[in-house]
Amino acid sequence: MGYPQAPFSFVSTLASPASKKPVLVRVLRPTRLPTDDEVVASIVEFYKEAIPTEATDKLDTYTRAEFQFSGLEGRVIGTFYRGPSGDTIFAGDLENFYAPNNYQVFKPSGRALEYIVNYRSEGLPGGVGDERVGAVRYSSALRQAADEAVPVYVSAFDFLGKRTALFGMTRTGKSNTVKKIIQATVDISTARPHMADGPLRPVGQIIFDGKRRVRERKPAGPGHRPLYAVSEDRHPL
Repeated sequence: MGYPQAPFSFVSTLASPASKKPVLVRVLRPTRLPTDDEVVASIVEFYKEAIPTEATDKLDTYTRAEFQFSGLEGRVIGTFYRGPSGDTIFAGDLENFYAPNNYQVFKPSGRALEYIVNYRSEGLPGGVGDERVGAVRYSSALRQAADEAVPVYVSAFDFLGKRTALFGMTRTGKSNTVKKIIQATVDISTARPHMADGPLRPVGQIIFDGKRRVRERKPAGPGHRPLYAVSEDRHPL
């Protein structure tokens, strides 16, 4: 199957289950191994000496495994572990590490990948204040991901009282994402969920739309009304 660009991976020790603390790693790029020069030289010699009329893929199992062996460089993001009450906690560092032969590497997918990209210390994604903004994409090509759409949510609470910048290439959905964030903020302001100090107060929004992108008569996604028609008692954008 191979590895796409910058995917998440789990690195876990071969120790007893009670001592396992999966390390979350993001794969960055291929890296050189001490045996790379010898492997490349062997590959070149194999294809140089191969008879043109013979199939050049007739390799024995051991040689094929040696030729395919490669290394990947990754960046440690943090560690998942069980808290005293049995809940899952994420720490943004690494407590300890062992020799490479003591680890197993897993590529998360499906519900496991959804849990990683939408992790939060309390609650589950998709609740009050959450807005689905898309799905996990490692590249612009979706050939291998057509059968697995892992949703990505953002929480409107993360934007309240904070500075946020949104960057992206042309035609990648920046304006639509802003609409979804505005819509999610309107929704939590209407729902008024209970916070630590009581119900959430109504949230006001002032939107400067110089290029009239937000005022487009197009909803932010399935099930959404255009923003200018969110509520009749609000000033038009």
